[in-house]
Amino acid sequence: MRVRLMLVIAAVGGSLALAAPAAHAFGVANNCTTPTNGSGTTLSPNQPCWVAGVYNNDYTGMNDIQYIGAPAQVSGGHPFTGVTDFTMSGPSPAVTTVRVDVPPGLVSNPVATPDCNDAGLAAGTCPGTTQLGIVRLNALQSGILSVFAVEDVYNMPVESSQCPNTSSVEYVSDFAFYVAATKTRVNICGSVEKQPPYNQFFTIALPPNSPATLSSTLIFWGVPGDSGHDPQRGKNCLGIGSPCSIPASGPSHPSGTAFITNPTACLPSGQVTTLTLGGAGGASSMVTSKTPVPAINCASLPFAPKLKLALKGASQTKPGKHPTVIANLSQTLGEANVGFSQVTLPLSLALDPKNSQHVCSPTAAFNDACPSKTLIGSARLTTPVLNQPLTGKVYLVQGIACSTKATPSLLGVCPSGQAFHTTPALLVALRGQAMIDLHAQTTVAHNKFLVTTFSNLPDLPESSFQLTVNGGKRGVIVVTGNKNLCSYKKQLAPTVFTGKNGKTVKSKLKMSTPCKK
Repeated sequence: MRVRLMLVIAAVGGSLALAAPAAHAFGVANNCTTPTNGSGTTLSPNQPCWVAGVYNNDYTGMNDIQYIGAPAQVSGGHPFTGVTDFTMSGPSPAVTTVRVDVPPGLVSNPVATPDCNDAGLAAGTCPGTTQLGIVRLNALQSGILSVFAVEDVYNMPVESSQCPNTSSVEYVSDFAFYVAATKTRVNICGSVEKQPPYNQFFTIALPPNSPATLSSTLIFWGVPGDSGHDPQRGKNCLGIGSPCSIPASGPSHPSGTAFITNPTACLPSGQVTTLTLGGAGGASSMVTSKTPVPAINCASLPFAPKLKLALKGASQTKPGKHPTVIANLSQTLGEANVGFSQVTLPLSLALDPKNSQHVCSPTAAFNDACPSKTLIGSARLTTPVLNQPLTGKVYLVQGIACSTKATPSLLGVCPSGQAFHTTPALLVALRGQAMIDLHAQTTVAHNKFLVTTFSNLPDLPESSFQLTVNGGKRGVIVVTGNKNLCSYKKQLAPTVFTGKNGKTVKSKLKMSTPCKK
């Protein structure tokens, strides 16, 4: 009775390099009855289906419509439950890997609750404060015996033995459950795509010789401390031949830190959640579900990022010298996340043509292979959904533009027209509990002002982001003209920030300098 049932619990995804997956290799179907208009059709028991969504109440089945209105549809809000529901048409081929990619900006917070530990998970003694939800499973044992189970899902510390990292994936979270009858632990390992659109994904590696999966429903709690979930805490059950049931949730009274947060962007209904299954011999399937999380009240989200700009290096204020430039951006929890940022340096500062000759190729940048001579600075990102800041290096990368004004790929390839070189771009390679690459383009406005633009930032919460461009002998920012920086009354830098919800904040920011008063 070992549960390959884990299969769908994975309803929350990781990364599979599977080319052109066949949609029905494992008996699954796209958008079977995903709620879109408040109505649904009851499915027959083994009708193949893949549904993902956020809801305002208990999820009761694949025709569930409890997603309409607040809080499930509120931009930046916290639904009562987040669900992934999967049914196969019958006993499946040997599924070995499962990945679920959720829509960009739909965020699960692995620090929303304390962690359980390995011994507590195996013994069934995890504290109720560590529970994140439940999973309902149905598998076929020995081809004839239908087994049903409901198991509690707990927050666990990320361990390499359970969620092994690779050169391209750093796991941020491990949400796990334990099937006592088979002494089987199932890990739902979560991470973030390091390139746009920066969506979260979750992966499961299924144990060999598992029974055939028929269905699985993973139900996460939007706010684990909500007392409405109390009737379902610690209510595991097992049924042979017939389903077992657990109590219904009670009235919602959210308390404590949220686990699920909706995108802060103004999005249309029908964001896509993707399920990818892999198996022996290269068998694979990829199916999608339109998750009903349109943005309600997105424009009402506050947006007030604060930026500080500073020049450092008292000996680097003379013409031809290279001061260090430090930008520090901060935000308050609950704001719309930054989608676009642009900073224009004053006329006294420019890109040094000599020190900016060494640039990383787009291909090398994409593959984490920029040479050290293209390193120009460092960065640090603090986010409320990670225990530790992400830190990384800043590289100068060859800028690419297309003659047709199309957007080149991250590998520097134009989908149409000729590619040509522009002013260098920036790669901010953040590493730590996650891997995220931020990309910026530099331009020269009016043939005078150096402008740095981040135009496709992730819809992920940040407390602070610090970007440092090194100064000194090899610095890429140079003092221009024939005047010492200290002779200027003030240094003004025009800035523009646009939130994911469309709100824009503009200012002319006074840069601090190392000059004596």
